[in-house]
Amino acid sequence: MDNVAFIKAPHHGSHSTKKIFDLVNITETTVCAITNYQNGDVCLPEQDILKEYKNQSQEVYLFNGCEELDVGVLKSDFFMDDINTIYYENSPYGLAYHFSE
Repeated sequence: MDNVAFIKAPHHGSHSTKKIFDLVNITETTVCAITNYQNGDVCLPEQDILKEYKNQSQEVYLFNGCEELDVGVLKSDFFMDDINTIYYENSPYGLAYHFSE
């Protein structure tokens, strides 16, 4: 694996930020983080945007909103065998979770 990229989806994965897919090169090795948002009948991320991140990237993690300081965190550990071999492992904690369909 040559490059590992992490991206935090803008504006909770709403339709208004769909242009991100034209501006940023999201690859099959990209790890995406999306913060959830809910207020009344507004619930983000939008399902089609979430699926687009899932289809273009390796992993997608969702983070629920802050409730009484109980938050979600993604811990990423990197291991280097040599200058050309880097492994990593992601672990969600708290209100964070790995998204899979």
